[in-house]
Amino acid sequence: MKDYSAVALKEWAVVVRALREGRQVLLLRKGGIEDDAGEFKVEQREFFLYPTYAHQNEVYVKPPYQQYFREALAAQPGPGNVLIDTYAVVEGVLGTGDAAALGRLDREHIWTAEHLGKRLNYRPQDPLRVLILRAYRLQEPIVMEDLPQYAGCRSWVPLVDEMKTWPSEPVLPDSAFLARVEAARRVLMGDVGAR
Repeated sequence: MKDYSAVALKEWAVVVRALREGRQVLLLRKGGIEDDAGEFKVEQREFFLYPTYAHQNEVYVKPPYQQYFREALAAQPGPGNVLIDTYAVVEGVLGTGDAAALGRLDREHIWTAEHLGKRLNYRPQDPLRVLILRAYRLQEPIVMEDLPQYAGCRSWVPLVDEMKTWPSEPVLPDSAFLARVEAARRVLMGDVGAR
């Protein structure tokens, strides 16, 4: 893991919370409106998770995890700021267009089946990218200014300043993380494959 980074990936605050709590190790992405051709690309292998509140909706989260939604809203810093408390390392990238495979991954994420269906049906010719992430809790969360150049519906945000990734600790112990990753890979192998 790098000691410093100046890159962040935007993700719903509720999902950042789920990653930080070890509830999920996956991100499912298709891309933001401002991404190149609207397609998500894994431009970086390590990054801070930049919590966003636009477009997230409590009804897209399974009922047992709707508390994460409320907790993420309550943890928002004051206007004009963003709280960065999680760093991530990509351990694998797969793709799928298979709703049945996503159904078999139900225990590995907090999204409702309805929301996953919407993601699959958005540009169905493009596979849904499944990022396997190792998440790290920053022991010293960072409150930074939410600058205008960070705005918009795009996935990747180049940060003005490098920020330290330490001290931090993995959200899950190695054995638990590897077991979850192996289970997810078994479900997804045979789909679109590594990207």
